[in-house]
Amino acid sequence: MARDKWQRLEEARRVLGLPEKATILEIKEQYRRLSLETHPDHQGDAVRQQRLNQAYRLLMDYCERYRITLTPNEDGADPEDWWFLHFGQDPIWSGDKGKE
Repeated sequence: MARDKWQRLEEARRVLGLPEKATILEIKEQYRRLSLETHPDHQGDAVRQQRLNQAYRLLMDYCERYRITLTPNEDGADPEDWWFLHFGQDPIWSGDKGKE
């Protein structure tokens, strides 16, 4: 994805006050909560509401178009199992530091 697109997504995340990782449900809940505070019908700020709307639309568009894998990886293992299969016996990654 282009750098400017990431910058717009980052700005949208900040406008909504979201952490670096958020679920679609969290995005929706935060948008609704902030909209109650800023909506012009509730004596809110119309400009702020417009920024919230734009940020929400941008994030939801990104989420709706994000491709997810619906099949297991080539080893047939989930990510945690894959990690253990490849690095689980390595004392640096396995958590068995200092054990002999």
